[in-house]
Amino acid sequence: NIACVSNYSTMIYPSSSFNTEKSLKAIEHYKATSLLGVPTMFIEILNKYKSEGRKVNSLKKGIMAGSVCPEYLMNRVANELHIKDLSICYGMTELSPITHQTLPSDSLLHKTTTVGRNIPYTITKIVDDEGNIVPRGKEGEVCSNSFGKMIGYYKDEEATKNTFDSYGFMKTGDYGIIDNDGYLTIIGRKKDTIIR
Repeated sequence: NIACVSNYSTMIYPSSSFNTEKSLKAIEHYKATSLLGVPTMFIEILNKYKSEGRKVNSLKKGIMAGSVCPEYLMNRVANELHIKDLSICYGMTELSPITHQTLPSDSLLHKTTTVGRNIPYTITKIVDDEGNIVPRGKEGEVCSNSFGKMIGYYKDEEATKNTFDSYGFMKTGDYGIIDNDGYLTIIGRKKDTIIR
């Protein structure tokens, strides 16, 4: 949203929550050039655009976040939706929100196994259970700091205190590895919440 507003781009919201049919109708009607979503949303679009009889050939680029994009999905997005410039992003709302992103020049391997490298003005470290920075290539908790980092949770000092370390890095709760080229791979969660 911020990128669209700051670059005078049109944003299309077909519904208040994701709806495949309304999304496909909006892509076709407004000749959308970019698509943003999580992998499951892209899969739904791919599975229904033909049966819905919708033209999606206006699409050129997109952003996928929320989970790693497997190679088969990256290939389907490129071949069927004609999105050659698909960027993978990682972050969280508390960091406003992206800290890592792949670039068009990144390899298919990097786009399908990592969430990219730090974007400008962000920094990430991987720490062990005691909060010590681990060497590159070693797994640990992903902790990030960003120019857009929130001040804290509203009226919840305890949650804020437990979320940030003494250097101001946010503990994401994700386990990851940063390789020698700076690419971050997410390998799991420290703790999961299951809502059903």
